Amino acid sequence: MVRDIYARYLELGNVRLVAEQLVAEGIGAPLRVSSKGQAIGGCPLTRGQLNYILKNPIYAGNIAHKGTVHPGNHDAIIEREKWDRVQARLAANVQGERSARVSSTSLLTGLLYDADREPLVPVHARKAKTQYRYYVSRFLQHGTEPGARTGMRIPAREIEQVVRQELTSLMGDPLLLAHACGLVITPEMLAQINQDCANALPEMLRSNAKLAGIVSRITIRTDRIDIELALAGISKLFGVPASHHSEQTFTQSASVRLTRTGHVVRLVHDNGVAALKQADPSLVRLILKARHWWNELAKGEITIQILAVREGVSASYITRVVRLAFLAPDIVEAILAGTMRAGIDGVTMVRTGAVPEDWDKQRMRFLSGVSG
Repeated sequence: MVRDIYARYLELGNVRLVAEQLVAEGIGAPLRVSSKGQAIGGCPLTRGQLNYILKNPIYAGNIAHKGTVHPGNHDAIIEREKWDRVQARLAANVQGERSARVSSTSLLTGLLYDADREPLVPVHARKAKTQYRYYVSRFLQHGTEPGARTGMRIPAREIEQVVRQELTSLMGDPLLLAHACGLVITPEMLAQINQDCANALPEMLRSNAKLAGIVSRITIRTDRIDIELALAGISKLFGVPASHHSEQTFTQSASVRLTRTGHVVRLVHDNGVAALKQADPSLVRLILKARHWWNELAKGEITIQILAVREGVSASYITRVVRLAFLAPDIVEAILAGTMRAGIDGVTMVRTGAVPEDWDKQRMRFLSGVSG
């Protein structure tokens, strides 16, 4: 179990994510019975316990005594190189968290809630030199809440992109927005309001403080995202007094739902396209590798078996990857544009039988909005 925890931490780079993953897989502290017959363990490992395990030198073959670490007489169960990497990552994460709290604020801080009105708070994890940002249910910050509730963890870039797109669309048609909010605008006012919206939008999409002046709440539901705009903020931006009979908020709903692929949660539009349109680097690398390997094989100077030995993989893997050299051109374009059907990644594409020979069947399987 200790080796597994160390491996997970090096992969995920964040103690909280390790704790969440262990809970999701039903892995907890081993259940033991003391000499007095008392049951010990059998519950989820807390972040504090995981930190203690990751920092305990006894697993590296050492003994700590009065603040000094001495070589132990027992065998290490964690290799020295792995131990050093974990300690370096722990130290780097502490420094990174402190600097991040001082220097930046996530765009949707204080605005995000789930359908049960539980706030979502910004967190980040680091893997190698890359930082990943999320919004998570607040109670998950202090361990998993008992009971049926599992909480929510959403990639920050994706939800922020959805909000930016919706606000850009709303501010692009001030007349329609004013009508929805019950504000009265005359034709001679429209040109100035259009200009004010165009000037305010860029800062609003970058600044949490500016955004909070317009958006009062964002609720993540299973089938949509509700963005509540404050009538007072819209009225102030337009320079138009609000009617006392108007509602205090106006809700703009985005047809975006949460979907899970493995351990990853994604936001997906109704047409099946991911909310954050970006190419999957691993899939792009597979396409390049497939074409490179096929070019070698097509010359007839090397067999699949010899190529597999050279590349250190199985012949079956070579065959499954090379199939990607024969994808329909529009599928390749969708991969590069990041508009593939949500849930399609490198692992999916190299499964046995994943890629049909027929281009139409490929389109039905991989492209959004295509059916038989």
